[in-house]
Amino acid sequence: MVAIGLPSRDPFIFATMTSPETKQLYYKEAKRYLSNAKDVLRKSKKDSIHYLDAKYIRSACGIAYLGILKAMDGYLLLKSHNGFEKPKNVQQYQHALSKLDKKLLTKFNASYSFFHLWNYYQNEGPVKRTVFKDMLDEAQEIVDVLKN
Repeated sequence: MVAIGLPSRDPFIFATMTSPETKQLYYKEAKRYLSNAKDVLRKSKKDSIHYLDAKYIRSACGIAYLGILKAMDGYLLLKSHNGFEKPKNVQQYQHALSKLDKKLLTKFNASYSFFHLWNYYQNEGPVKRTVFKDMLDEAQEIVDVLKN
């Protein structure tokens, strides 16, 4: 359900959607981000063990992290009982998750560290392809919380 009179091009601003619609919307968008991250990463130079191009590694990590945040927004919206206020920083996401799901918090923290801190902000060199694949799988597990 979309509010009448408001621009419909940004459906994420509506907290009046039914739960199945909300889950589906956030799930699809988060999956799209992860797919885009994988596409960007394919452009990176690589050897048999590492992704080598910092530009593409950083871009892919930034996009993957945004997909995780989109999934977390959907999850927190669905779990909120007294109105949803989008977290403004990572500490607010962590605080909200600590009250709802400790396992999801652990995955979120690992993804935040890998994608956002280590490889988006601090990356200067190659990243092991197997590690990157494992972290993308973990990001997919976070997104899949909306699927179930």
